[in-house]
This record gives sequence, C-alpha cells and structure tokens, in this order.
Amino acid sequence: MARKKAQGSSSVSVARCFNEAQRSISVHKKLVKALCKRLAEDGAMLVLKELAPCLAHLMLVFSRDTHVERVVRFVVSFVTHPVDESDAKLLEEQEQLVEALLSWLLTMTKASEKSVRYRSCQLIAGVLSHLPAHVSLPNNLIQELRAQVSCRLRDKVPQVRAQAARALARFQEGGDDGEFADDEITAAYQQLVAGDRNKEVRKVVLASLAVSTHTLKSIFMHTRDTCDSVRRTAYLVLASKVPMSALSIKQRNDALRRGLRDRMPSVKQAAQVMLKQWYKETQEQLKAASGERPTESETVLSVLDSLDVEAYETECELVVKELLDSNLVNAVSLVRELDASENHTLKRKTEDANGGECLSSACALMWRVLCAAISREAKEQGKAAALTSGTESAVHASQVTHKLDTLEQVLPSSSEGFVSLVDFHVQSKFGLRFVVKQLLLLACECVEFADATSRMLGEVVFKTLASERGNENLFRSKIAGEDEEDYECGLFCQGSNGMWEAALMKFGAKVFGSSRTCMHQLISLAMNRIVPGASAEDLVQGCVLLNTCFETCPSFGCIDSEMIPELAAHVMNACVTHEAVAVRRESIKLLGMFMLHSSCANEGLLAVFTTALKSDHYQVKTQAAKFFLDLAHMNGPKYAQRKFAQDGSISECPVEMLKECLNVDAGASELLSEEEADSDDKKEFRKVVVEGFLKLMTNNSKYGSDYAWTEGEQCDIFTKLAFLNFDKECGSYAPMQQCISVFFDVYSMLHPYTYQIVCASVLPVVKEAVRRELKPRVFGQVVRFMTYLIQRAPAQDAEAVVSTRQKVATSLICEMVAQVSEESVWEEEEEQMKQILPSLVKILLKLDAQSFNRDATKIMGALLSRLPKDDKIFATKDFALVLDAFATGEENTSPALEAQATALYDQYVAMKSGQDTEAVEAEIEEEDDEEAVEEPAQVEEAEEEEAEAEKENEEEAAPEVKVAQVQHKSPPPRRVLRSRNTK
Repeated sequence: MARKKAQGSSSVSVARCFNEAQRSISVHKKLVKALCKRLAEDGAMLVLKELAPCLAHLMLVFSRDTHVERVVRFVVSFVTHPVDESDAKLLEEQEQLVEALLSWLLTMTKASEKSVRYRSCQLIAGVLSHLPAHVSLPNNLIQELRAQVSCRLRDKVPQVRAQAARALARFQEGGDDGEFADDEITAAYQQLVAGDRNKEVRKVVLASLAVSTHTLKSIFMHTRDTCDSVRRTAYLVLASKVPMSALSIKQRNDALRRGLRDRMPSVKQAAQVMLKQWYKETQEQLKAASGERPTESETVLSVLDSLDVEAYETECELVVKELLDSNLVNAVSLVRELDASENHTLKRKTEDANGGECLSSACALMWRVLCAAISREAKEQGKAAALTSGTESAVHASQVTHKLDTLEQVLPSSSEGFVSLVDFHVQSKFGLRFVVKQLLLLACECVEFADATSRMLGEVVFKTLASERGNENLFRSKIAGEDEEDYECGLFCQGSNGMWEAALMKFGAKVFGSSRTCMHQLISLAMNRIVPGASAEDLVQGCVLLNTCFETCPSFGCIDSEMIPELAAHVMNACVTHEAVAVRRESIKLLGMFMLHSSCANEGLLAVFTTALKSDHYQVKTQAAKFFLDLAHMNGPKYAQRKFAQDGSISECPVEMLKECLNVDAGASELLSEEEADSDDKKEFRKVVVEGFLKLMTNNSKYGSDYAWTEGEQCDIFTKLAFLNFDKECGSYAPMQQCISVFFDVYSMLHPYTYQIVCASVLPVVKEAVRRELKPRVFGQVVRFMTYLIQRAPAQDAEAVVSTRQKVATSLICEMVAQVSEESVWEEEEEQMKQILPSLVKILLKLDAQSFNRDATKIMGALLSRLPKDDKIFATKDFALVLDAFATGEENTSPALEAQATALYDQYVAMKSGQDTEAVEAEIEEEDDEEAVEEPAQVEEAEEEEAEAEKENEEEAAPEVKVAQVQHKSPPPRRVLRSRNTK
C-alpha cells in the first residue's frame, strides 16, 4: 500500500534524487525540498526503508569520486535540513529519521569491508556535524555512538580513522573545570595526533580537538609537523580557536617565527591569518578598555608589547614587516601618528635625561622598521621613475617626493639633533641599551653625516659606547625566555647575541665614512680592555667587539696583516688561560678569526686550538671545532693534515679527531666525555661537528685532489652519517636532526658524483647494519632509507646515473654470490646472511634494470643463475622478479658468457679481499700499538701463557690442529659450524 501510494503521488523517489544529485550540486536544494515534502507525507520509517538500499550501494565505493561525494553531501543536507519550528510534524519526523539513520549506520561501522566502514563513519560525521539544534538524541544512542565510533579510531585504514575523529568531535566533555583533562575522547585525540603517521588523520584530529590549556600543547607542537598541510591546519586552529592571551610569550614568538618563515606558501598564509586575528583581537581589547577606536600605531605598539620586544627583536621586526606587506597598516600613516604623539615622537627635548621622555623599546623598534621601509620604497620607486616615462614616471616621482618629505618631517631636523637624541638615551638612568641600538640602526638607514660637526659628535658617541662601561644601565640585557622582569647586568657573556656590537660597527662605518677606519678605531678601543687582570666582562666585550670587526669586514684587506700577530699575542696573554669559560670561548673564536684572516701564518697557535679541542669546556671546544672546520671548508678536508700534521706543527689531524664524533657510539671518542652526556653544550658541539662534515661532503668535489677526500673516505663518512640519522640522541636534538634531514634530502640529487657516493655506500651501510645487530624494524628502516636515496637521482647526465646504478647492481649481485659460495659458514653468520640477502634483493628491484646495457644485464643474469633457487632465502616473489628483470633470454648460459661472469666475479672477490686485508692489517697495527705500551711484567706473563698454550697444542693430534686454525680465524669458539649443504 505504501509503495502504491508513493507511486501514485507526486512525490519523488529517493533513487531518482540520488541519480540527479550525483550530476550537479546546483540541484541539491530543490531535491532536498522535495524529499522533505516526502518525509512529511510518508513518515521517517518509509523514507528510511527506501533510503537504506540506496546508501548500501553507495557504501561499496571506497575511492573519493566526485559523483559519490556529491551524493554523500546531498544525504547530509537532506537529513540535517533546517525546518521551520511551526511545522511540528516535520520536526518530529526529521528527529525520528536522524535517530533511525544513525542506528542503522552504527551497524555498518563493524563491517569487514573497509569501504563500508569508511562511508558509514563519513555519513555519521556529516550528520553529527550539521545536526540542527532542535534535534535531541537519546542517551543510549549517544553512548552507543561514543563506544562504536571510538573503536574506529584504531582502525587499520587511515581514512576510517579520520572520519571517526570527525564524528566524535561534538562528544568531548570539558568536565567541571572545562579543561577536558578527564575526557576519554580527548585523550584518544591527543594520542592519535601525536603518534599517527597519516597526515590526513592528524589534520582532522587537530581540527576536531577541543581547545583548552590541557590540549593546547598538542596543537602547538604541530606547528613544526613534517607535513606542510598539518602545519597549515595547526595555524588555522590557533587563529580561529586560540586567543593570543592563552599563549605564553615564548609560544607566541615561536609560532610567528616558524609560520612567517615557513618555506611553504600555504603555511605562511595560515600564519598571516593568525597574525591578522591577533591584531584584530588587540584592537578590540583596546577599544573595550578606552571606549574609543584605537589608532593603528597604538594597536601595533600593543601587539609588540605582548611579544616582548627586547627578548624577541627579530620576531617583532618580522611582525611589523608582515603587517606592512599585508596592507593591514601603512608605514607613512604610522610614522605620522607616532610623530603626533608626545610620548612617541623623535623630536623631543634632550636638555636633561628625564626618564619619562625616553622612547619605549617597542616604539624605537617601530621607528627603525617603518623608516627603513619608507626609505627602501622611495629608492625602489625612484628607480622605477628613472626607467619609465610620461605619466607613469610622474606618478612614481610624486610618490618618492611624498615619502621623502614624510621622513624629513618626522625625523630630527639635523644630524646633530639625531646624535643628541642618541646621547640623551645613552645618559638616561634607565636600561635603554635596546633603544640605543635601534636608534643607531635608524641613523645608518636615514641620517647623513655630511658635515664635520655631525661626524665629530657621532665619533664621540661611538667611542663612548665602545669604550665605557661606567653606565651599567646601558648594558643590561633581558634574558630571553623569561616572562618576569628579570634583568642581569653584563654583556655578551650574560644573554646578549652580538647584535649590539654589529649595530655599533655599522654606525661607526657610517660616521667614519669607511669600514677600514672604523675597524682601526674599534680595535684600538677594544685592545684597551683586553689586558691581564681585567674583569671577565671587559675581556669578553673586547673579544666580541674584535670578532664583530672581522665578521663584518667586507674583505680580508680591511685589516693590516702586520697587526694580527700583535693582536694574537695580546689576546693569548690575557684570555686563553682565563678561569671564566666565556672569556676562553670568545678568545678562541677571536684567535680563529686571526688565523683565517692571516692564512694560518702563525702556526704556533695551532697547539692552542688542539688543546682547547681536546680538554676544555664544550663551549670552548665548539669554537675550536668551528675553526678547524672553517679551515677545511676554505682549503679542503685534508688541508690541515697535509700542511700541519706532517710538518709536526700538530700531533694529530683535527679533522680525523672530529670524525670520531660522527659515530653513533661516540662516547668512546676522547672529544666526548660521558660526564656531561645530556648537556646542551655537548649537543651543540656535536651539532657543529655534524653540520661541518655535511658541508664538507657537499663541497668535496670543489677542492683539489691533494686536499679532498677519496671516494672510499666519503663512503665511510656517509655510512656514519646514515646511522647517525637513526640515532636516538641525534633525534632528540632538533637542530642536529634538521641538518641531517636536509642533507639527505638533497645530497643524492646535487650532482652525478654525489649520486655515485650514495650508490657506492649502499652495500657498506647494509653490511654495517648487520654487524651492529640492529632490531629487525630498525634494519628494515635503514634498508628502505638507502633504497629511497638511490631512487633520487640527479636530473642532469642520465647516462652517468644509469652507469652508476649498473655498477651498484653488479656489486650487489657479486656480493650475493659471494655470500652463498662459501662451503661452510658459522651459525651466527648464516643468520646474518638470511637478513642481508633479502635486503639486497629488494634494492635490486628498485634499480630499473631495463635501462642497463644489455650485455651487462646478461652477465649479471648469469651470476644470478648461480644462486640456489631451491634455498628458502631465494624462494620468494621478489627474487623471482629480479630473475625476470635480469633474464638472459637463453635456456642455457653460453660458455663465453659464463667466462665473462666468472672474470667479473673474480675481479670483485679480489677487490674485496684487498679491502679485507687492509682492514685486518689496521686491526693488527692497533693491537701492536696497544701491546707496545704494556708494562714489562704484563708482557712476561703473556709470554708465559703463550708458551704453555703452545706446549699443550703440540700434544694434540694433527686434525685437531687444523680445526684450531679455523677457529683462530673465525669468531669466538662457542659458535658451531654448519655446512651449506645441510638442510
């Protein structure tokens, strides 16, 4: 009866609606109204009876086809369509339909077919996300939904997990305190977002996770996610759900720095959305507090104050520039607003040092960034006016005039007035070092010292800042990362980052007219501080000023080479043996600058660097390591060994000493002690060493043959770096892990030569992984990692790439034949062989044998035919694919081809034997060196034991002697020989 009624009426069928809905979204609205009319006429149960079979067909499709997604969207729109409250019957029927549909979909979430689980969770998530306010679900259905859908969070299919996470978003309960700390769904979300490897799952969970103090860390940590789409989602969540006041000052600056500097445009745009939201939020807060709409300058100053300008200068500068680039504020209007305010103008009375009239830190930073932006825009538009003509040129010229007139109006009327403003802040009773630095940089950008009077005043201020420390307030640095108003008196050694010295150097070059004159003035002033018996702060500041001279000089010719030995001796006497670590650290850094600028003319200083590298504090070791690595970067990794170690200037090659730090078990290195295993200074030292070797590996082909590493040495270093990539200690220190990740991401694609190094390292890395007895999971990761690298070939010189891959395939096949050709192997070695051979087969599959030379492929196929196919190691699908790829096309191998294969294999065995002999000789030499340093009494005891052992061996039979010889060459005697022929 119901079917006849439906057919006889003018109501549309569900199947017909589905057919039309999958064609276009434009008809959805009309179809929803038709089905709502049908729902009011026939009731929820009859509609569901017709709806369920149609959905059953839909659930069999797993792929996200456009027409299927349209139908899913249509079903959600129909079920959750807003209904007029006056239509009581339709409201009741809709509530019944939602309840019945969710109950039916719950039964589908347990299906064995992944497409059914996926579509059912997708529909549940869509219905619950758009559920009208008047629809209330029974408690038993809600509990059943929580229980059943929560199980899908652990589904093996990531698409199902993502849809289940969407469905549970509205079931999170904040508890009494609203922190969601005790909610099971929130806890599952946090576990999922932290450990799930699928980026889509992490994105959905981040968007669904309830925001509170308890969950904020889980959201914030994914601003550093490896996937750019997840990072983008994290920033959008911070923009839409997290107010700026909920984040600490450090979190705010970290989020801005990472987002606005992200390499992906989509992530950067999301960070810009977050910044704009913070700007609007600050604007609303100021309006609520004063009752009036704040000016743009007041809003920007408030934003900067909330970011702590002094501790995070770079981030705050980035914020102001981003606000200008996004056209949210205008530089010209901002400087005019600042100039109109008595508290923020640069045209202030400077007769007395009244602290109330000094600029604030945020205001000083704004003045510098805004004036620099206006000056830069004026120069660019001036160039544009010169390159164009007519009306366009006139427009550019008028804009240049407008900007320059603005700068002339807001800045002090003369350079003398600006110098007086700087001196006024220097003499202030408050700690205004940050403000003075901003004013110095502003003077470098926008002030001209053209007359003698202004230059003389500028020189006085420069010498005062460079030589006097009587006014301690000027040299106060805020400790970054602390929210409290905690200041410590001191200079570079207590929290500064060298930016003050760089600003002072830049100002001096502007005043004196050249960098060379400024450097000579600064050197003479700094050397007055570096004297024996001076305070640690004076010594550190003197060294930092000199370091700034060398780091900022445009060329080596800015400093007379005759001055360097005198300066080095001066620093040596006062600083190298000082008790303060900061003094020794800065002095070693300065001496390194001296050596690099003088082309290592003073070889007597090399012993100082070697001693610091071996036995000093890790901060000092880091500077010594930087010197040796910089020397290697300039001349080649073997430069120090060839020039100094052989001449006797230093006893050991420093680069070889630093190479020991690349080992995973680097604790045995004399440079890395176990006493400070988890110290940040030790991690930073090792990071510097790793980063230096990564750069040397990248640029090794640029050095001469005498000073460059050989291919074997590069493969050895590459092997160490590959295992360092999987080291837990390395992974726990983000800067070091980031350096290694970036290196491996691009190294194989730089040049055919670097790709050759990667391919030549495949077999050594796999063998080393077997020797280290890694866990099967880690061993598999290493093999997949090397397979991934050899697939990332450079775009240029395709023939060289194919040739390199052909050599790798040859060496892998020869190694496989060598592994199984032994008549007998040790039991533990056989276990290792079972691990290494399948890995080599998997690598062979990725080498694209179809591109190889046909004759070479036949030879490799002949070698593969020697492998025992009945052995369970080779009775795999992968090995069958390898045989097909290297098939010779002949049933029986010809004698000529077999002879070629034998010759190739013998050549490989000879090369391998030569390498093994060198390794054994090196071990024997190490053992001889160890025995040479033994005490005479220990040597006599060893000789007596050897004599007794020889006497016992003479009494044994000849066969036993033969077995003993085998055991002497093999691993420990507890292992048991097992024949290859034994099954």
